[in-house]
Amino acid sequence: MRLSHAVVAVAAVLAVPAAAFACDDHAQASIKHVKLEDAIAIQKSGTATFVDANNQDTRAKYGIVAGAKLITLKTFEPAKELGDKKDAKFIFYCANEKCGASVEAAKKAVSAGYTDVNVMKAGIMGWKKAGAPVETPRS
Repeated sequence: MRLSHAVVAVAAVLAVPAAAFACDDHAQASIKHVKLEDAIAIQKSGTATFVDANNQDTRAKYGIVAGAKLITLKTFEPAKELGDKKDAKFIFYCANEKCGASVEAAKKAVSAGYTDVNVMKAGIMGWKKAGAPVETPRS
């Protein structure tokens, strides 16, 4: 009898991380990637909210996508910061292809129920290099 309790306990302990990974996989699969040129066109049309997941130093050095919403990944709460419209289009970005903050923030948005979540992997560095509009962040 004790052995079966131990087996159940071990199975429960192993199931929790597996469930967390399954949720993470779902969030990752729900995120769409937007090419730089498409993101520029979307920004011009005003049909999406750009979300900057960079730190203050990166923002000070490169600027931000004009009109972007600024978040801090560590304290980002999608429901409070993105609004009630769960089907609105959001494009997350950070510094460049090597930066993972935009993907992590996008995963949080998907987990919070947002359905049109996108990542621009080129980041602000690619955006600026392409000559797309940037602005100085408000301090």
